[in-house]
Amino acid sequence: MSAGAATGPGIREREAVANITRRLGICMVIQSYYPHIGGAERQLQALTAPLRRRGIDVTVVTRGRPGLASRAVLRGTRIQRTFVGGGRAARSLGFTVGALLFMAGRRRCVDIVHAHDLLSPATTAVLAKVLLRRPVVVKVLRGGQLGDLAVLRSGMFGRLRLWLLARLVDAFVTISDEIENELRCAGVPGSRLVRIPNGVDTDWFRPATVNRRAALREELGLAGRKVAVFVGRIEPEKGILTLLEAWPTVRRALPDALLLLAGDGSERPVLQARCVEEARFVGPVDEPVTLLQAADCFVLPSYTEGLSNALLEAMATGLPCVATSIGGNVELIRGDAEGWLVRPDDSSALAQALIDALRGECRETVGCAARSRAVREFSLERTADLLSGLYWRLASRDSLA
Repeated sequence: MSAGAATGPGIREREAVANITRRLGICMVIQSYYPHIGGAERQLQALTAPLRRRGIDVTVVTRGRPGLASRAVLRGTRIQRTFVGGGRAARSLGFTVGALLFMAGRRRCVDIVHAHDLLSPATTAVLAKVLLRRPVVVKVLRGGQLGDLAVLRSGMFGRLRLWLLARLVDAFVTISDEIENELRCAGVPGSRLVRIPNGVDTDWFRPATVNRRAALREELGLAGRKVAVFVGRIEPEKGILTLLEAWPTVRRALPDALLLLAGDGSERPVLQARCVEEARFVGPVDEPVTLLQAADCFVLPSYTEGLSNALLEAMATGLPCVATSIGGNVELIRGDAEGWLVRPDDSSALAQALIDALRGECRETVGCAARSRAVREFSLERTADLLSGLYWRLASRDSLA
């Protein structure tokens, strides 16, 4: 944990937040939002209600798409979508200008701007700080060769943008050691690095009862099968091709094994066309809890991750998990007792880990250990406590400036 890491508020602080008369307005700037479903979007959507209970009113500013209204309200949260056609540069510029105009028009309702990733959202947030004089928080979503910092550096004026962000952002929210170390190397002072992990609703994502699980498996046509499930975007960085290469080996060892791939993305048509036996693409799912409760193990063969929401949800559901040893995965699965870690792009190791997870000898004990860790360290309420504490500290500091 960094020198500037947030610590959970005590009982008195939580009571004070619950009884406050003043509320904070947080403008969340994010590339995409509902109905687009991804880890960052799901995390933000899940946090809006617990933040509201802590005196935090959230407005989401995101990119629009054809067919979507420019304004919407989802579960009590206002959504403002900006849509500009043209090429990539024009869309990014249009998003930034539209977001700034919206925030300027609602200046009195915006106390803090919180950007989700180091690209257009972070640039927009820093410009809002200059124009509106509001504190800025930036959450870095991914680390590694395909992560936020690597993508930013490779783009136009990337190094200049990173230099400005390192000096103007008030707090960087980090979700893994990998991301924190990358920011330190980029010149961000440790005092502005705040460790706030992603959180999961452990009351919703929980193991099903024996009867409920049997009913779900019957309903989904999974009775008598050993089911591995992937939930996420079907994109190159998720390593689905490696998983499909590993699956025939799993099937030879376990003829009743079935792989379910839930999600959508640019690679889905190509991978679906070459899909192997007993591996099924089931498309996007709005709520994956029933699929997780019915499965026997979860698999995440990614090449890059921040702190995977899908992995956290699977752990909270009590599933044994197989994941690659990258990013935040190594902080979620710390040893054999909590799951299996394999090298990225190693189909043989991935196949063997899946065989071990599906055979069932240690499924219950590994799943219980995974859930215990999720409940203890990664609950949604704890994340909301840490995040609201950061907002109130920044708002108090800003009011004294």
